[in-house]
This record gives sequence, structure tokens and C-alpha cells, in this order.
Amino acid sequence: MDELTSPPVGRSGRAVAEVRPVTVPRPARRAGVLWYWAALVVLLAGMAWPLLGVRATDQRIASLQRVALPAGGRVVLAHPGTYVVSYEAPGAADRAVPGFRVRARPLGASLRVSLRLDTSGGVYATGPVEGIAVLDLTASGPGAVYLDGPGAPAVPSGSALAVGSPLPGLLVTVLPGIGLMLLGVGGIILVATLRSRGAVKRVRYRSLAP
Repeated sequence: MDELTSPPVGRSGRAVAEVRPVTVPRPARRAGVLWYWAALVVLLAGMAWPLLGVRATDQRIASLQRVALPAGGRVVLAHPGTYVVSYEAPGAADRAVPGFRVRARPLGASLRVSLRLDTSGGVYATGPVEGIAVLDLTASGPGAVYLDGPGAPAVPSGSALAVGSPLPGLLVTVLPGIGLMLLGVGGIILVATLRSRGAVKRVRYRSLAP
């Protein structure tokens, strides 16, 4: 409310008005455009993740050590632990695996190896290469192993055994990308909502302004 004082001395007939300040709410800050870009970057990262994951998996498949069946060959193990032995042949990705015996002979007096059936059942297909995990090879340390399949006449021509570390599964290759895409879409929706609310508050602020 305005408050009026009596006329000042020496200025008869004039009145001085003293106005108290009125507090007008300021408009809420808008969510910056940079947040839009941040959410968009997360969305694009989610879309790219599966593609990069598939490409990395293809590169790992290409780098597997292979020996022909049934003759076999030498495989170098870089560290102790468990390696996956996959059977590669046309139709292997369809789980068309003939029965045959595999033998692993360490090429070193101190190296110990063992074979057991693989229970993951992982399959892969990249270009003309199809494979399915059939065995787990456990080594006591680094060294060389001679791997062959004696008495395996039933395998198709061009069949091979591929040895390497376990390949990443669906959880690593696809699901993180889906999570990032959902996060990016949610971020864009959240920023749009905040900006819409900010616009409404700015309209109210202008209506209160003199």
C-alpha cells in the first residue's frame, strides 16, 4: 500500500509519495539447450553401442586361433585359465555338430591342460564363418598345445576348431545400448517438460509486470 507524508518544509502545496517495493516472482530458469544436446548424445550412444559391439565381436572372431580337422595343429595359450573351443563348419550356427573326439596335448613339461564339455551353447556367424562352442580348455599356465580330432571322418571338409576367450554375450552387446537409448529418450522428454513449465511461468510473470 502507498504511504503519503506531509508536505516538506518550504514546499507548500506539494506532497511526496513513498511507495513500498512490491515483490514480483521471477520466471523460472529454462532448462538449457545444452541439456537437449546431452540427452541426444546419450541417445546416439545407445544406438551406436550394438553396432560397435557387433563389430568388436566380429574382430574377436577373426582373431581366433584355428586348426583344421581332423589333422589339428598348434595353439598358443597366452595365459592360464579357461579357453573356449568352438567347432566351425557350414551349418554350425544351426547346431549341426557331428560327434567326434578332440585331444589336447601340452607341448611343455610343466603345462597341464584339461577338456570338458561347454555348457553355454554359444553360436556365432560372421560372413562365411559359422561356429558353436563345444568344449572348454583349461590350462595351468601359458604355453603351446597341440589340438586335433583323431578319427573324425564325419566332419565336413573345411571344418576347424577355433580357440579363444569367451565371446561377449547378448547382455554386453545389446542390452546396454537399449538402456542408453531409453535414458536418452527420457532425458529429452524431461527437458521438454521443464522448458514447457518455464514458458508458462514466464507468461504469468509478464502479466504481473507493469
